[in-house]
Amino acid sequence: ATSTGEIREIDTSYVGKVNRDHLRREIKGTRGKQNPKARKKIASKHRRIRQEKTENFWHHLALALIAWALGMKAALVLEDLKGMKERIGEGKSRRMRQRLLNFWSIMKFHRILEHKARFYGVPLIFVDPQNTSKTCPVCGRVGERLRGHVLACPCGVRMGRHEAAAVNIARRGVEFLEGLDPRGRGRWATPVAGPLALG
Repeated sequence: ATSTGEIREIDTSYVGKVNRDHLRREIKGTRGKQNPKARKKIASKHRRIRQEKTENFWHHLALALIAWALGMKAALVLEDLKGMKERIGEGKSRRMRQRLLNFWSIMKFHRILEHKARFYGVPLIFVDPQNTSKTCPVCGRVGERLRGHVLACPCGVRMGRHEAAAVNIARRGVEFLEGLDPRGRGRWATPVAGPLALG
């Protein structure tokens, strides 16, 4: 979402598809094999291919976002998700926790995007992720009903959780820039059109 309210959707389901596909191949390839070295070699091969494919996807996505931000002379705004993987894994079995943590590569994307943003001179802002998908972008109510992936607010607003989160992240980015000392804005580049939020 941009600070002007424009919303674009980027399909990242490829990452999940690659992870599931190579997990199935790993399970199939190691099934029935008694030699631990052979099992380890097959598992290692599929993990390496999975990581290479997903990392390549994140690199391409980061470059596309950087190009968009440069074209609009805007900053990029992300939720600060440090520690999120550990919170997601709480209460899960060891096997499920490993699967969730290994497949959830969003932090790798954040690192790639941060590196490219610095290289190309695009400001990158991290904001508090609390209640971004539960806050109505119109009236500001927090913790309203969520019906699956839809935010339903008493004020009449019904929209996707991810869209609501993107709008709220963009607003937090605007608030950050408005409260920033103007001398600090030129550390990487000067955003003109406001922030682009990734939710």
